[in-house]
Amino acid sequence: MVEINNLTKEKISQLLLKRVAHEVLKKEKSKLKELSVVIVGAARMKQLNSKYRQKNKVTDVLSFKYDNSAEIVLCSKEIKANARKSNLTFKREIVKMLIHGLMHIMGYSHAGMMSKEKRYLDNF
Repeated sequence: MVEINNLTKEKISQLLLKRVAHEVLKKEKSKLKELSVVIVGAARMKQLNSKYRQKNKVTDVLSFKYDNSAEIVLCSKEIKANARKSNLTFKREIVKMLIHGLMHIMGYSHAGMMSKEKRYLDNF
């Protein structure tokens, strides 16, 4: 089950995010029973990044894996800024960051996930 919680005023297609998550989890043969995707603002993301990674700054995505479940936290403001810098749409960038978070949950490091991440992104 994939649950989307948008805690911002940003309009984001929950259907799209669910579709992306289901597709990646299926292709990765994930055994996760539950995935929660939470979209937060910059202040909340900074708090989480500080608490869990000891980095006192905003980041675009954080991933947390538990036994049979996982949580991905996305920061809409940071993703929007990244989209502008990369000349991508917000929709494309948020899908990219969701896939990135999912790859971390699946155990991939940055070096090992880039081509796989791109392949998934090209499907959406």
